[in-house]
Amino acid sequence: GVNYHKGIFPNQTDVLTEAAAAEAAEAIRDRGKMRRRLGQCVVGMTSRWPETVRVLNYWYPWLTFEDNWRGNTGMGSRAETPATLLPGHRAIIERHNGCDLDLYAAGMAQFEDQLLVVAAAKSELGMGHVPGVV
Repeated sequence: GVNYHKGIFPNQTDVLTEAAAAEAAEAIRDRGKMRRRLGQCVVGMTSRWPETVRVLNYWYPWLTFEDNWRGNTGMGSRAETPATLLPGHRAIIERHNGCDLDLYAAGMAQFEDQLLVVAAAKSELGMGHVPGVV
């Protein structure tokens, strides 16, 4: 998509090399590879920012968060959400972005698993507060 702040498309930059573009194209064909790579990441969801902060604090306790997540989306309160899209527009986006939707679903599942790890860590120690866990 368009980078809201720079107004350019990814293909208009010199950052995406031919090798990177070929690797990205293969990753789209190999969704299992994408899921395996995702499995090596800590996932957060801006739509669930308070929980994301807990997950990030657990794995990266040295990070601090002073920003407002809606203000960090690039458009603030004007940002589109799935709920605000017209149904026809949403259908078109979904039809052309199946790979992204699959990866998003896998990311959501991983996020839920991460929340369980955070909750288990708090429960296991019998504490209301675990270092790095808000």
